[in-house]
Amino acid sequence: MKPTGQANEAAVAHVHALIEYFFMQSAKSSFFIGAGYGFSTIAFSGGNLHEKATGGSSVALNGGFLYRISERIGLQLEYTYTDFEMEEDIDNQPTNIDSSSDSLLLGLTIHI
Repeated sequence: MKPTGQANEAAVAHVHALIEYFFMQSAKSSFFIGAGYGFSTIAFSGGNLHEKATGGSSVALNGGFLYRISERIGLQLEYTYTDFEMEEDIDNQPTNIDSSSDSLLLGLTIHI
């Protein structure tokens, strides 16, 4: 079966609920690991797909390092791997979308 749809661009968005475990929680610096489950969406534009979009469930794994500047403020470096797979009808053709993404985040954290 020949592919019928082509897109010039694809945009992906992820929303996850994460559970993280911090080693040495009372220390000034700590490594952490985590896992999450959520929803991902992918939207195509350009080509002959005419603004098609689909979404489904996804999983995420993360890990990183937290440095506490004070009791409530920290600086965090985090790596996240996300994987999702969806089956969708695009242009009347069953299409399997299997994708993964990697992200690296440096951020300021506030601990309540």
